[in-house]
Amino acid sequence: MAQNQEKSAMNLQKAKQIAAKVMARQATAGIVTPKAVVKMPKSINQYGYDNGAWTLEAQNTYRYDSNGSLGMEESTAADKSVKVRNVYAYDSKETAFCTKHTQQVFSPATSKTPTENVMLSIDVKRDNKGRLVDITKYEFSETENKLKQTFHTTFEYGTTDMPVKITRVDIYMNSDNVEEAQTTVFSNIEWADGFNGDLLSSYGSTNEDMILDKANRIKNADLNISISTETNSLDGTLTGTYLDNKSILDFSIIYGSVVIMQQIYNDEYLDENGSHRLSLTYNQMNSDLSGFDTQIMDYTMLLNEHHEELEETLRTGTSSADMEIMSSSKYENSYNAETGLRDYAIISEYDTKTKQYSPTTKLEVTKYIDVTTVDGINGVEENSADAVNGVYNAQGMFMGKDINSLDKGLYIVKMNGKTVKIQK
Repeated sequence: MAQNQEKSAMNLQKAKQIAAKVMARQATAGIVTPKAVVKMPKSINQYGYDNGAWTLEAQNTYRYDSNGSLGMEESTAADKSVKVRNVYAYDSKETAFCTKHTQQVFSPATSKTPTENVMLSIDVKRDNKGRLVDITKYEFSETENKLKQTFHTTFEYGTTDMPVKITRVDIYMNSDNVEEAQTTVFSNIEWADGFNGDLLSSYGSTNEDMILDKANRIKNADLNISISTETNSLDGTLTGTYLDNKSILDFSIIYGSVVIMQQIYNDEYLDENGSHRLSLTYNQMNSDLSGFDTQIMDYTMLLNEHHEELEETLRTGTSSADMEIMSSSKYENSYNAETGLRDYAIISEYDTKTKQYSPTTKLEVTKYIDVTTVDGINGVEENSADAVNGVYNAQGMFMGKDINSLDKGLYIVKMNGKTVKIQK
């Protein structure tokens, strides 16, 4: 029994991850002009492929907020052994940036007392001009069973609304299992054209996110990098080059006048569908100082005319001529002739040993919802009209059904077929 539950939980986790990835891609492509009709999946059945047959693994449902962002996803194992519910909240200004992720695990799926954890919490502070000044990120630690700070970034301004200095601290466990903090300071920042101040998604996380931002792009900056377990810091430069279909970020560490280390990010759009290739070239001066040792990571995402996945592949190597596939997925999409919406996607995964693709997963969309009709409440509406159907916060996020457990604030309660507002 325990083994069956463990297998079901593993299948469910896989189902949730793959479905969530597809949902994230569709959500990104789905945010268009407010008057456009945008259909998003409301329910997806996930099947696993085994011995030439498809077997139902999980049933997934999705709800959205008034901005079309994913507000809740719920995955139930086919055998009802477990159910996982994820609830997301977003920044009030940059409405696509997730600031909180709460997870509830029901075991079995019919349980009324789930295990609940806050998986992600991001505190965002702005000044009286609405400018971003502080981001603090906390993530759930499986080993310590609690939230731990992993990231902190501050922004300093001069006479304009463009930051002149950004200080980012990443906190992590190093290879010796010792907590370590890396501080990266970007100073004397010169910005490229197009700056709009929406910095959360690009400067609230990793360097990869910085290059994917097509508005807030650093042209030049000085760098200083220090690590808490080391006594010396490193200086360098950041240079950005931006063309019509390509962006390049060059992080160079300089000792004296010699470049001793480089991280070069290259993001290139390949077609009008939005397909792109993101690569990282890591150059480090070799031991005899005669040149660089190079490592390249290359991620390619190919999209079709519907802006949905055809293939995504990760390759690594020491030069462009010797790249090997580390992982790859191909998508066989089927569309409804009348609506043009995707009915299902069959995902095949690459086997690095056989160098062949084999089908692993089928995602069947059973119902869509028009997210442009979501008003922050209707998009998360329960089907039942009897008793208390659900409680939602002011942003339309589902908060459960227990009014007494809520913190102070404004809530919308659906009960007996009516909607009422309450202030606690």
